[in-house]
Amino acid sequence: MYRIKSFFALLFFVLCTIQMTTAKSMDIDPNQQLRNYVKELLKSPDLGQDINENVRISFFLTTDGEIVVLKTDSRTPKLDQFIKARMNYKKTDIMEMGIEANRIYNLKVLFDLKV
Repeated sequence: MYRIKSFFALLFFVLCTIQMTTAKSMDIDPNQQLRNYVKELLKSPDLGQDINENVRISFFLTTDGEIVVLKTDSRTPKLDQFIKARMNYKKTDIMEMGIEANRIYNLKVLFDLKV
């Protein structure tokens, strides 16, 4: 009887552990969601020139869920203006996804544009 109880207790422990690790691995990464949101904001730029550039964008996420662009390291002024126009003061629902507010985020984005 002792062995049967021990076996079921061990089986219960193993099943609970497997379920917890599976649940954790299925969670969506909030940083990836933020990256996808920024990618959607910067979709379809029409700048009228060929650009092949990696741009690091530094931005701040307020407690109201607004994105505030602090700086970009773009070498092209048109691209810099495009990024700031598309991202600055855009209201997001990112806060509900577990993204930390009042923090500076840095994203690297590749722009490979052909006219």
